[in-house]
Amino acid sequence: MKTIQLTIKAHYLLLFLFFATINTFSQNWGSGWVYIQNVKTGLVIDVQHDVKANGTNIWPYSINYGRAQMFRFSKNNIPERYGEDARYIMAYNNSSISSDFYLSVKTPPLVIKDNTTKEPSGSGINSPDLVQSPTAEVVASDRPISSKQTARNFVFSIEAKREVDDATIPVIKDLSTSSVQAHKQIWKITPVAGEADTYYIQSAHFDKKMVIEPLDFSSGGTLVMSSFTGNDIQKWRILKTKPKKATDLILSNFEWEENYIRSPLYKPWKWHYVQKIKGKLSWTNSTTSDLTKQYILIDGGSSSDYDPIVLDGNETSYEFDIKSTTSAKTKEHCFTIRGHSKWVAENKIFSDDLCEKPEFKEVAPPTTTPPTTISASKLVVSNCHNDRKSVRLWTYDHTVNDGVWKDHGILNSQWQGSGCPEGSPKDINLTDDHIYTFVAIDCGNSPPNQSQATCHKFTSFQIQGNSKGSSFPINIS
Repeated sequence: MKTIQLTIKAHYLLLFLFFATINTFSQNWGSGWVYIQNVKTGLVIDVQHDVKANGTNIWPYSINYGRAQMFRFSKNNIPERYGEDARYIMAYNNSSISSDFYLSVKTPPLVIKDNTTKEPSGSGINSPDLVQSPTAEVVASDRPISSKQTARNFVFSIEAKREVDDATIPVIKDLSTSSVQAHKQIWKITPVAGEADTYYIQSAHFDKKMVIEPLDFSSGGTLVMSSFTGNDIQKWRILKTKPKKATDLILSNFEWEENYIRSPLYKPWKWHYVQKIKGKLSWTNSTTSDLTKQYILIDGGSSSDYDPIVLDGNETSYEFDIKSTTSAKTKEHCFTIRGHSKWVAENKIFSDDLCEKPEFKEVAPPTTTPPTTISASKLVVSNCHNDRKSVRLWTYDHTVNDGVWKDHGILNSQWQGSGCPEGSPKDINLTDDHIYTFVAIDCGNSPPNQSQATCHKFTSFQIQGNSKGSSFPINIS
């Protein structure tokens, strides 16, 4: 009794695994572009010279990540009798998402030869060229080599879709045909047990299990239909052109901060607030070898516009410290990782968003009184401008209100011949305990904060007024 129960349980387990495998295939390849790579040779199925037209040859070729090697599976309009694992294999169209060309196998057109040419006995067009398995090939141990047959008279190409109605359509029996066959486009994609993303590609149009394999190991060689052996030469890895998406995003120490920048010290009208977001983003990549580049995309809503952060494909964390805005401190920020593969198209994948609000601390407003360096009762200014130009003299009083500019008029060049300064300097008196910055401009009459930076011939450090101090000489050169 126990034996019977165990047998029944094992039976149901096998059924469960079978249906789970089918569902996995449907979920993996129901949409999206893939490349199809032979397990034994490493070559991929390729549209010759990327010519998307009826009759273009399909061959095994070295992987180059181009559009000629991109395909997708379609189940549309396949009659139910072909089963759940039956698919069309559609070639990538260079100008749109879908194409009208599908992986097909057919016999070549009948060749009419001269009547004087006598066909060798047994070589008629209706009889396929059958060869035994190559001696270099190791066939699965439970299948003798002599049981394998390879049909060379079937050629692979891309063709316009041939609609198949649900009427009974004869299958190819015993690898023989009675006439030139229309192209066959329906394939049964059968998972290889225990090998991830690996499948046999079987034609649905034969009465026996005939699968695709490369005839040789050369790039640009030949694909053939062979009877099933289960050998590696008949296995194909079906992999997406898009990389696997980043997962497990973690955001740590995410903060918004605001700092008051007093730079340059001698140009207080350029002092300003700077807002930033800072933190560390970490994530998991299951296969970094699939990636050429990654981008961190940050969406701060309408409050901020952040440039993408570009990273190498092998990175799995990044500490950021980037410019932000005042309103961003209370806004939710969403982080996304965009991965790029080596393929020329259909090569981007986005992670799920990770959205959080930054932490922030209230900071007291900065003092408006800048640090001082020297004190003086007055400024004594001479004009030895190297271009012998006149200059307009200004002081900025940091202590009055929020700062006030004062015009002290024009000081003409004090060059005389080769000597300078000649004549009396300009005296500018300073008020006790007031903090000043002195600026001389050599073009325009506007205050320095309204004039071009190129007009600023001289800018002092900060000076504190002190009636008991000495005078401070300034020579504009």
